[in-house]
Amino acid sequence: GVFFADASGPGPSAALVTPITILSLEEALKSRVRPSEVMARLSDLMAVRLDTSFFATAAFVLFDSKGRSYITNAGHNDPVFLSTRGDDPLTEIKQHGPPLGFMEDMEYKMNMINTRSGDKIFIYSDGLVETTNADKEQYGLERLHGHLRNHWQEDNKSVVDLIDREFTAFAVNYIDDVSFIMLEIP
Repeated sequence: GVFFADASGPGPSAALVTPITILSLEEALKSRVRPSEVMARLSDLMAVRLDTSFFATAAFVLFDSKGRSYITNAGHNDPVFLSTRGDDPLTEIKQHGPPLGFMEDMEYKMNMINTRSGDKIFIYSDGLVETTNADKEQYGLERLHGHLRNHWQEDNKSVVDLIDREFTAFAVNYIDDVSFIMLEIP
């Protein structure tokens, strides 16, 4: 499985939320593996441990040996599924629940995707699409999706390097962290 999270706020507040998220995730995984249940337990633990002004968004992907991927999203940007089947390779995985730690007893839905070798999942933080250039234009989903549609079949390092180069040339003012990962089904 892969857990990808983005702590709320800059600097010290994110520095506080991050270790609490990690410790709470470790505790939640002791009794659960189903992504929707892990997120619900994790959110409960964080709600007890953090003030409501501190939270995190997250996406949790679990892979099984039968070619299925299970994804639960807690208020995070929609992960992008890139499929070797169909005319348009790109699908946003839109179903998600609230960010982690807002309150206890939150429910999270889980998406199940039948994957094949070569399919990919791209997960990113909001800083990637919300960062602006000199004209105050955001990098945006359309630009990101264009790069993914045009290059996703290249090796992962090439795709990630391309997005990194294009983003770095575009961005003027980083107001948030920028993180992303490309996962490939073997």
